[in-house]
Amino acid sequence: HEQMRLLGDAIEIGEQLELPHGHKGRLYDMAANSYYNGQDNKKAEACFILAIQNWVQAGVPHDSPPIVEISLKMANIYKATNQLPKAHSGYKWCVDTAKAYLSQEEAQSNIQNFKSLYGITLDAYGRFLYETGKPEEALPVIQESIQVAEEIGSSQITTLKINFSSVLAEMG
Repeated sequence: HEQMRLLGDAIEIGEQLELPHGHKGRLYDMAANSYYNGQDNKKAEACFILAIQNWVQAGVPHDSPPIVEISLKMANIYKATNQLPKAHSGYKWCVDTAKAYLSQEEAQSNIQNFKSLYGITLDAYGRFLYETGKPEEALPVIQESIQVAEEIGSSQITTLKINFSSVLAEMG
């Protein structure tokens, strides 16, 4: 809890000193991640929103990888708190945005990392669809996450294939 108190103090000081938006975004992101890891979803969500707002004001594109990563965590929060429509649109946005980013010029220099992010969003969305009773919709998403994992040589490949097999088995 000491870490949370210190982050809270840092944010307060950051606001008083009128730190640049980029710095405040980083502080809110750190606080949000601490709340998120401690499963304090309400505070995590509030801090994630402030992190996004500050970063976008600092010139970070709203559809860039750091924002996709935060949005994925927010979708997980919505799933955990049973706000399923919000979770669904969050996961879908993350998948679509991460996929679109892959074709951008700046993604090419670090394509493995961005493909990895895309694979993570696909996996989360596929599991969400499956867990919310939509195995037919989940299948193609899970298949694509396996394909991406194979392309980047992910160590997660076995787990993904097991998930895929269980979806197939359940569908009969």
